[in-house]
Formats: sequence, C-alpha cells, structure tokens
Amino acid sequence: MLELLAAGWGIKKASIHPMPSLYGKAWLVYAEQGKKYVLKEQFGHLLKAEHAVLFCLDAQKMPVAVPVATAGGRYHATFGKRFYCLYPFLPGDVVSDYFTAGAEKRAYLFGKAIGKLHLALRNCRHPAFPVVEWGAMAPDLADLPEQFKSAQLDCQHLEGAIARFAAEYAPLAESLPRHLTHGDLHPGNMLFQGETVTGYFDFEIVAHRPRIYDPVYCAAAMFLFAFPDPGKSELWLDLLPALLKGYSSAGKLTENERRAVFPVMLASFLSMISVHCQNGAFTYAAFIDNVLAWIHENEARIKQKAAGFK
Repeated sequence: MLELLAAGWGIKKASIHPMPSLYGKAWLVYAEQGKKYVLKEQFGHLLKAEHAVLFCLDAQKMPVAVPVATAGGRYHATFGKRFYCLYPFLPGDVVSDYFTAGAEKRAYLFGKAIGKLHLALRNCRHPAFPVVEWGAMAPDLADLPEQFKSAQLDCQHLEGAIARFAAEYAPLAESLPRHLTHGDLHPGNMLFQGETVTGYFDFEIVAHRPRIYDPVYCAAAMFLFAFPDPGKSELWLDLLPALLKGYSSAGKLTENERRAVFPVMLASFLSMISVHCQNGAFTYAAFIDNVLAWIHENEARIKQKAAGFK
C-alpha cells in the first residue's frame, strides 16, 4: 500500500491500518504532519458517479470527503487491475448504540440527517447517475432460492417476500417522489459530533430511486442489530416512526410514501440478501431470510407505525 500511496499521491511515509468495508477494501492512513486519510479499493465502473455526487455535495457545503487528486491530476490510482481512491479523514463518530437510553432521539437524528442529505442530493444531476426502476428496487432475485439450495441453506421466506414486494409496491411506484439517493445509508455510513452530522460516506451505489428508500433502508439496517432479541425488536417498532419523523422534518412524506414503507422495507432486506449472496456470505443471507419472518408476522404493526406518526 505504501508503494501505491507514494506513486499515486506522493505520500512516502505513512502508517497504514485496515478498516472494515463491505464494498472493496479500506485502510486508515496516518501520514506526515498529522494528516489522516482513508484509502479505498473501488469498483472502476462506479467511480464516475461516486465522484460526481461527492463534488456536487461538497459544492453545497455538505460534510463529505471528496477524493484527493493524484500527482497526475486524476482522482483515482490504479495498481494492476484495481482502482484506489484516497479521501480526507472526516471528524466524528459512528453511532452504534441503537437500543440504549435515548434510542428514539438518536433514531430521529438519523432520519433528520438523511433528510438533510436528500435536500442536497436533489440538486445533483449527472449522466453517470443510474436510474433504479421499481422492479429493480428488489434486484432480480429469481435465482436466489436456487443459490440458497446449492449452499444447503433454507430460504423459507425469500420467495414470499419477493412476491409480496412486487404486489404491494407496483400500485404505488409511479406516485412516489424520486431523486438521487445514497442507496446504502445505514447509521454506519454517517458520522456525528453530538447531535450534528459531520460526515456522510460510501456513495458507491448512488442512484435515482424513490426517496423513501434511504430512510426505510436505514431502519431496516438497524433492525438487523435487534433481531432476534424480543426486547430490542419491540423497541425498534418505536424507532421506525421516530426515524421517519426526523426525515419528514426536511420534507413531509406523502400518504403513498407512508404506504410504501412496508414493501420498501422488504426491498431493503432483499437487496441485502442479494449483496451477501454475491459475496458468498450465504449464512448471513440466511439470517436475513429469518428476519423476513418477523417482518411478515409484524406487518400490521409496521404499517400502523408508518401511517400513524405525526
């Protein structure tokens, strides 16, 4: 990695430490003069869209890390057939205590932070930004049951969730407000100092989607840390409306967006299953399949929470 940093960005002395990352690999870089960076291995075909949205958000004074230019003036370096980007290190902390005292307030702040980001994303336009149509909100998962079986894992709830998503989402699709969205905006991709959001990152799968996707995906990601604990799962049912209320502080949800919360939540979990299967993480994909059972059993309560908050 030091050879790459020296050739690409002229950083010849640094301490390099691995960081967790779902998409590609990442390293925390401590360079000279107290400078800190994040070096990430990226997918080459996603770079144009990610960089475009970062520069657009930066121009609006949003707390994002635009890539550092290489000595050759590009915003990525190559090493063999792999692509790497270097980003300034953003201040703040990831908030991960979702279910302790003050949980509803934190959920509200997550939603508020997503709403703030969306106000800026609405102003970002670039031909590199893909458009996700309603059918692709839950990617083409027709072959996933077979993949589960080949891995000798059960998928009792997967096929039903795919069918239910399609049936419930299709009538609402055309009425839902859409603009550029993050696509993976769980709390681990936001930084806070107190109640202030100080960073958003991991924009690799930015795309035009119904805007409701990001806040619902965030809530779905939080539920993975609640299940199968009964107490945390019950508390999550109160965190969902708190998060949606925080999001609505930046723009009121329409009635159809409230109705779409349940099918979009199914889409969120299905998307997670798809990613984990692509990465060969079938055991975790099977865990999310079991999550779908709880979501189905509590469908009426989820819909009530989405419809009833003020």
